[in-house]
Amino acid sequence: MLGNYLPPFEDEMLLSWFSRLARLNGIDNVKTFLQAFVYPHKKEKFIPLSYSCTNQCLRYFCEQTECSPYDLFVKHTEYPAVAPFLTDYRQTQVLLAVFGKPMGSKSINRFIKRAQVCAACQKEMPYIRVSHNLPGVRACWKHGCSLDGAPVTVEDVTYARYAHEFLTAKIDCNIKQLMKFAGQRGVRLTMHIGFEKGIRALMPMISVAELKDKLNGNEQAVPAADYTVLQGYGAITEFCHDTCGTKFCMNANGFNLGFQCPTCQKKMTDAERFQNYVDHVGGYELLTPYEGLGEKVALRHSKCGRVMEIKAFHFLEGNRCTCNYYHTPAEIQETIRRFGNFKLLAYKKERVTILHEDCGQRFTVGYKKFLARPWCKKCNPRFLRSEETLQTEIKVISPDFEYVGGFTGSTSSFTIRHKCGCEFQRGIYEFRKNPTCPRCSKLVTGARRTQFIGYMAQKVDKTVTIKEMQEYSGISYDAAKRELHRLVESGIAAKAERGKYRLERQE
Repeated sequence: MLGNYLPPFEDEMLLSWFSRLARLNGIDNVKTFLQAFVYPHKKEKFIPLSYSCTNQCLRYFCEQTECSPYDLFVKHTEYPAVAPFLTDYRQTQVLLAVFGKPMGSKSINRFIKRAQVCAACQKEMPYIRVSHNLPGVRACWKHGCSLDGAPVTVEDVTYARYAHEFLTAKIDCNIKQLMKFAGQRGVRLTMHIGFEKGIRALMPMISVAELKDKLNGNEQAVPAADYTVLQGYGAITEFCHDTCGTKFCMNANGFNLGFQCPTCQKKMTDAERFQNYVDHVGGYELLTPYEGLGEKVALRHSKCGRVMEIKAFHFLEGNRCTCNYYHTPAEIQETIRRFGNFKLLAYKKERVTILHEDCGQRFTVGYKKFLARPWCKKCNPRFLRSEETLQTEIKVISPDFEYVGGFTGSTSSFTIRHKCGCEFQRGIYEFRKNPTCPRCSKLVTGARRTQFIGYMAQKVDKTVTIKEMQEYSGISYDAAKRELHRLVESGIAAKAERGKYRLERQE
């Protein structure tokens, strides 16, 4: 049993809380603490440890201390913020990684990869906040100060505050529902947009309060024998299995599809769990044995009698018999109208011809593709078709640049001129990520060096990789490597090991 106990602070990250509990119990190392009180039969080096909400320590810790798994998971992880940008299946996978036995691979996204702290918040109360470590957050939502040592802009602070509101709002939806509502408001989201890009797209157009008001209609758990719903909502609900007393969390969709008590399901084989999933989906008969997620299974659909062969993984993701995807023109028209002033002109072999009434132009596209990217392919194209669309996009990205020539296709390089007169070659995908002038970039080397030093200084071990600095600064891998080499040449940094650099002194 845990000797000394203290509750977590508001918005405190789980790993921060575990660290404080370890010190309170006279232990310096978090893994040693977890081995002593959570994993007594596991070797210390094999104990999972992560900043992210996929930390399996939570379930076992709750079993040892009788803490509410729902309260800890919702109040002290990033899951309520990232869940609206996940499909039902991905939500289920994340929750299974924490509270249950995952189906197939145990590899789940690590939404938070490193810890950031605000100096002002640390003076008020020294612990690591979840809201400071959401993807893309670089500023404190409360004090507006930098979290990574680099200068922050007004946009950084606005983003941090919107992300914090989004976390605390606990919006109950999945990415499909979010895409549908955002599309009605003219915001383009895609299935795999992720938290950071999704927040940046929503922030200028839709308030968190409106999202909270309009999107709290997710699937609810269907009552099941021997299970009691304790608290929660569609995307995250706490259940108690009355038979064995196990408390766990699952999204409503996963629970309704058979991912239930983790203690009882641990005794089942993967084949039995897949059969259990098929039974809960209903309307399908498994004809061939389950041999792994990557292998095909044969399923008979009782509605139409058709036998479908499909990889088990795809069936778990939600792919079903093709007869479920037949649509009448009236149904299609009703669906596409939700995304704007679109009118169905023709529908043949899963392709639709649509008239965009706002610009008066028509286009033909796969129906599923349009639902994933619901915007006009003529007046708002995603891919480059001509020099005219390229010129328009360059001006939208940055009015300081103009197209000179050389465009031959969407993957080709072309010549761009900066307002300083410098002409250089760039591809459109590279320019979208890094719209900078190579000549002017050289003039800010001093500022970049200061930026690198500030970031390295706030790291606990003062050590960074080239890849880490590339992602942090938004420049190319080679440019980040050159900048780190300059720090080594000036004696400010030193090579720690292959691909890693350590800060030796500050200017």
